[in-house]
Amino acid sequence: MLKADRPAPVPLRQDEPVRFIYSGSLDEERGLPLFIEYLESPHLHPRAEFHFTGKGIYQDQLRDLAVKFPGKVFFHGIVSEAELDRLRGSSHYGVNLQRSGNPISEVTYPSKTFDYMNAGLRIFTTKAAQVESILGDSAFYMDEETAEGLAAGIRRAIEKADSHLSPEDSAFMDVYTYRGTMERLTRLLKAVRTRHQAATHG
Repeated sequence: MLKADRPAPVPLRQDEPVRFIYSGSLDEERGLPLFIEYLESPHLHPRAEFHFTGKGIYQDQLRDLAVKFPGKVFFHGIVSEAELDRLRGSSHYGVNLQRSGNPISEVTYPSKTFDYMNAGLRIFTTKAAQVESILGDSAFYMDEETAEGLAAGIRRAIEKADSHLSPEDSAFMDVYTYRGTMERLTRLLKAVRTRHQAATHG
């Protein structure tokens, strides 16, 4: 769920890199092969930095890419909560590359998008798991799940960051805060109680 008092996104300045962070499992289900394909392509945006935290089967490849592209790719591995907060607090975008073709996208929502938003990050994501229906205009989306599509999306996110609503400005997102969730549960329970009473007295 979203925190009502989540911080505002870090401003993008023309004289500094735009930092993208991925936190979580470094596996195929979360789209790491696509990310690696992009990082190994000639499409890297000159202003972009990419930070990775977590562990998984692709951690060695990411560590090698950090050596190959110093100052562009940073592999942090497993970090403490304090260090993760620091990294997120200095980043501009949280990245979710869960693939649309993955069966997990049919049954789960990528909760890392809410984790990113609670840290004050803008969201860069695929459209898997109906993310767009939840985040609306408060996120940047990939139109195609390819290295070229990822490159185009990152370029758009860097060049037009202020053209989208910040998460805290999107009124409909309030329904996903703790307060909004409690209000939805209250309405649901009232409806269940009303139906039960009608059935009992009917």
